[in-house]
Amino acid sequence: ASHSMGMGEPSKLEYAKKAAAALAYVALAGTHRVAVQPFAGDLLEPLNPVRGKQQVQLVSNFLETIEADGPTNAKPSIAKFRQRLHGSGVVFLISDLFDRAGMEEGLKPLLAGKFEVVVLHVLSPDDEEPAWEGDWQLVDVEDGEKVSISVSDRLMDGYRKMVRQFRGEQQRLCERYGFDYLPVRSDVSIDSLMMHSLRARGVLR
Repeated sequence: ASHSMGMGEPSKLEYAKKAAAALAYVALAGTHRVAVQPFAGDLLEPLNPVRGKQQVQLVSNFLETIEADGPTNAKPSIAKFRQRLHGSGVVFLISDLFDRAGMEEGLKPLLAGKFEVVVLHVLSPDDEEPAWEGDWQLVDVEDGEKVSISVSDRLMDGYRKMVRQFRGEQQRLCERYGFDYLPVRSDVSIDSLMMHSLRARGVLR
């Protein structure tokens, strides 16, 4: 739950929590085990595996404790997480995938083992279409780096192109690794995500 996940309106982190809660409900109702592992610069305190529909509230309560803080450092975090996994199952990674080091090495540990990996790539409307006009000083929320810009139509066109390229790069990476990739915006309803996007792709059956 890096700092960048707390940005956007609606908040990407709040959306991720709701998506995780909905996925957990489906899994627990189907008698599957559910665990939650938040991370940012490193692994944070996990919710160890639970089973049974009666654990839905426990999972929801745990998700509410997760806060956005610190930079993303996917490579060591996901590597440590993979070491804790045993057997087989489904791993849902819910993230904006903002990592200065890129996600190629970060996702690679999930290639090992008998796990189906689903990447929910969450961006906010502000990420895709920021309401910028005039002169701005942008501050990287994860490392504090500052950049001064003057917003123009040309700059905004370049920004939109960069966002499309970023989405495309993450999709191609996931496809190369054999992972399911689902782009979603934080203003899309959870019902739409569950009933249409995930079911249409065969992720939920």
